[in-house]
Amino acid sequence: MDRSASFISDYRLTRVQERNGPVWLFLPGGAGLGSECFDSLLEVIDLPGSIYLLDYPGDGSNPKPLRPDHWKQGLLDVVKAFDHVHLVAHSFGAMFVMTIPELEDELQALVLMDGSPKKLTHHHGGPSNLKVEFPELLPKYVTAGQLERARTLFHDLPYNDQAFLWVRDHFHPDFKPSFVPTKIPALLLTGELDGITPFSNYNGTSYLNRSNILTRVIQGASHFPWLEKPDEVNQWLNLMGESVLTTDRLILRCLRTGDFPEVAELLADPQVMEYSLNGQLSKEQAEEYLNDRILAHYRKWGFGPWGIFDKSSGALMGMAGLVVREIDGQDQIEIAYRLFPRYWNRGYATEAAKSVRDWGFENLHVTQLVSMIEPSNVGSVRVAEKIGMKKESQTVFHGIPVDIYRVNTYSPD
Repeated sequence: MDRSASFISDYRLTRVQERNGPVWLFLPGGAGLGSECFDSLLEVIDLPGSIYLLDYPGDGSNPKPLRPDHWKQGLLDVVKAFDHVHLVAHSFGAMFVMTIPELEDELQALVLMDGSPKKLTHHHGGPSNLKVEFPELLPKYVTAGQLERARTLFHDLPYNDQAFLWVRDHFHPDFKPSFVPTKIPALLLTGELDGITPFSNYNGTSYLNRSNILTRVIQGASHFPWLEKPDEVNQWLNLMGESVLTTDRLILRCLRTGDFPEVAELLADPQVMEYSLNGQLSKEQAEEYLNDRILAHYRKWGFGPWGIFDKSSGALMGMAGLVVREIDGQDQIEIAYRLFPRYWNRGYATEAAKSVRDWGFENLHVTQLVSMIEPSNVGSVRVAEKIGMKKESQTVFHGIPVDIYRVNTYSPD
């Protein structure tokens, strides 16, 4: 990895990837265990955007003095220094983030990995010499099949006993979460076999049963789930990359070139494309559509057709979003949606279209949105009506007679 280190408010920032897209900040657990613990994760994930590893002042390999009283404001300063921040916090890092409600207004997305909203009483008797004792405690943290590999990975990490002891004696005894994300997309990701911070700790808390918070327990994985199930960790982190909306059952996010196989399958489906101007698309046409009609729309307008993903499986279900169309000589914003037929008649299109409608009114400050629908497309008509749209006029669009459905501001559902 090509590393470049800098400091903001005594936090050590190590840049390990620079790409177009969001900024990913990885905050380690411990405390006392440096951000180098993420090295084995970075070897197996492939994320859009730039990636930075963070180290608290005086933690891990950060040479700055230990200043726990400055950790909170320092993290806020780091986050505020970037745009479109996706924060990934692991173990203690996740618990620390749970005490900073101010992050709600600064983040684009949040991943709490193997954290806990409840006190960790076992830390009161934790090790006092991390470098010597932590590798011997690894059977509590990883599965038997990954034990020897974990001992090798963690043997030479920079440890800081003072940081660990401060957290053990001053943070955990009084820990009480005060930050439950209510607006931003968030992911609670935990290994099924995590005996340190099991997912059951979330039971009965306000972190569950929220439409903006996705929960995922990775089967057969431990407190460091990327050791056992790297592909699944990569899948779910990617799902949070450039997430736009979450609903009870769905995640909507910007499409990327890596989604091309599924997008091509969708655009080649005869049922999906029955009412399309261009009909079924070949792979070459689908690639052109993704680049010139979707990704280009993002670049020009800042929004467009987003991918619809199943919260339970992560599968691409279709597309829904807002598209700028010239209709009768005027630019108007259209609500558009397409789903694979296997997801029809289950309310998914309505759920996605409703969230798109609300996003448009809240973020684009427009007073109306439209949909152009051929009269025989009864499925699309049904969805439009369910989200409060009413047929108001007719026009001819690219030689095809269509009805114009319109919704004004927040029409009743």
